[in-house]
Amino acid sequence: GHIAPLFVAILAWPVLGETPNLAAGVALALIIVGLVMSARGRHTTHPHLGAWVVLPVLLATGTALCNSFNYVFQKKLLQEVPKADVNLVQNLVSLVLFTLYYLWFAKPKAPTTTEERAPKHNTLLTVASGILVFALSNLCMYTAVTLAPRVSIVMVLATLGVPVAALFGWVLLRERPTATQLWGGALIFVGAVVAKLWQAVN
Repeated sequence: GHIAPLFVAILAWPVLGETPNLAAGVALALIIVGLVMSARGRHTTHPHLGAWVVLPVLLATGTALCNSFNYVFQKKLLQEVPKADVNLVQNLVSLVLFTLYYLWFAKPKAPTTTEERAPKHNTLLTVASGILVFALSNLCMYTAVTLAPRVSIVMVLATLGVPVAALFGWVLLRERPTATQLWGGALIFVGAVVAKLWQAVN
């Protein structure tokens, strides 16, 4: 879901005239490799799902593509629209989706032999925190996209959320990352630094 910087770089070239150069390509390459490495964790396999495991990947990729269209055309066409209004609409949609998720997750289920990985009493907290995070992050992102000279740089720097989330997960949730994930986070950080230095030079 964090491959949006690639889509933004592709869209911002014809729409906003943000011509990529070698430094931008290096930054994107480092970040994409870092994202792949960061996703290489101790995931539980679900052989009974079969081809359905592709669905989350498609949904995440579609989300990244939609976000890319959103931010690029926000910069191009919607600068006159108050960011708070757009953010409100987005979060109303998020509220509906999170509520549907909560209702689906909290419905009675047949007893299983395996213990639930996410207890039901945590679901409401997840919904509330998710809405809050989307509210704040969307508003900050819209502000950055509107004020920054290049949307592609903003989206590249946004990928720093991946190693930061891993750090908080390590400290607060005791989710110890693997060596591969640590190297992936380091590559994302280096890619963001390269992109920022490229912006400073230009």
